[in-house]
Amino acid sequence: MPLLGAEKVSGGHLNIATERILRDINHLMTLESSLNKIKVGAQSALQGANEVSATLGNAKASLLRTKTLLDKVLSGAIPTAEEWKDFHAEPSQPQPETNSL
Repeated sequence: MPLLGAEKVSGGHLNIATERILRDINHLMTLESSLNKIKVGAQSALQGANEVSATLGNAKASLLRTKTLLDKVLSGAIPTAEEWKDFHAEPSQPQPETNSL
């Protein structure tokens, strides 16, 4: 059976084929390691995006509370002590979602 254009298979030919297989396995291992690093980075980015989203939601809710109180004041009404207390009390921070890839 000819291999690499030779009529006989010699030890040198098998050595070349074996070295290529080992090289390709090394490349696959390197690619797998790189892919794992990409996954870790993507998960970290997703966690950061979730934290930003939660912070934006908190800011939006705070702005809505402020607008509601200001609308009341501007309409001539006087907020009650309880309304002021509720306005100043910051809600607890929600925990961001954690999505895995």
